[in-house]
Amino acid sequence: MKKILFAAFTLMLIFHSEINAQYINNLAIYPTSPTDNDSVYFIASCYFQSGSCNDKTLSFGINNDNITCNAIHCICLATYICYDTDTFSVGKLAAGNYTFHYNLNAGYGITPCTPGIITGPSDSLKVQINLASEVSEIDNHLLTIYPNPCSDYLTINNSNNQINSIIICDFKGRVCMNELVSHSQERLNLENIKPGIYLIKAIGNTTQEFVKLFFKL
Repeated sequence: MKKILFAAFTLMLIFHSEINAQYINNLAIYPTSPTDNDSVYFIASCYFQSGSCNDKTLSFGINNDNITCNAIHCICLATYICYDTDTFSVGKLAAGNYTFHYNLNAGYGITPCTPGIITGPSDSLKVQINLASEVSEIDNHLLTIYPNPCSDYLTINNSNNQINSIIICDFKGRVCMNELVSHSQERLNLENIKPGIYLIKAIGNTTQEFVKLFFKL
């Protein structure tokens, strides 16, 4: 009898550890320098030790300067690393300082699924919303990218050939790609870049930098 109880307890521990094998990769805000005229998106990149993981329920709530974003991913038993991105459309916010709180949980089955007993990971991101009149305008026509989100290829439009090089970084600052630009339109191969959220930095002829955010599926 003791052996049976021990085996059942061991299986239960494995079950709960697998359910809670979810991890937060990085957090981001879009636009990267939001104003009170912008629709704000909070983006969280996460991954799981079981797949698939894109069946999920997202919700958020605003309490003064605290914005809580909750994600419950319903996963199955396939044993592979599953990457996903949670995007919360928060809308326009008044100028000020905010803290975004992100809570990630997972459970088995289809939505709505029940999270495991052990609470999943949490993280937070502080964001400043500026008055639109305080932010100088940047000529976004110098750099346009599509599609966004993208899968294997990303097209760069380099208006008037004013951009010399393109650098792609993850949110830990690691350089994933560094390419010289010689045409008004460039097509970048992203097959070797993992799914997630990235910054693309364009260096102009006058050393001016332009930064955009994109999502790799």
